[in-house]
Amino acid sequence: MTKKKTAPKTKEIQAAKAQSLTLDEVREILSITIAEQVVSASFREFRTGSKGWYGAGKVVVDGVKCQVSCNVIVIGSKPAQK
Repeated sequence: MTKKKTAPKTKEIQAAKAQSLTLDEVREILSITIAEQVVSASFREFRTGSKGWYGAGKVVVDGVKCQVSCNVIVIGSKPAQK
């Protein structure tokens, strides 16, 4: 018989949130791999106010040259509406 997993306790969740990185700490460049080729994405603030990364480039997939664009949005980073 397998042991059933239990949900983390509230204190464990709060500790995990306290250790999570802030947006100021993660402004580095992301490397996104598509078909074993790397596309770099830079940190930016989008016009909507959301924060995340944007990258674009060209990759070859199964012999076909493709253009790639990618948005990586931090959930909850958009400022609250007034």
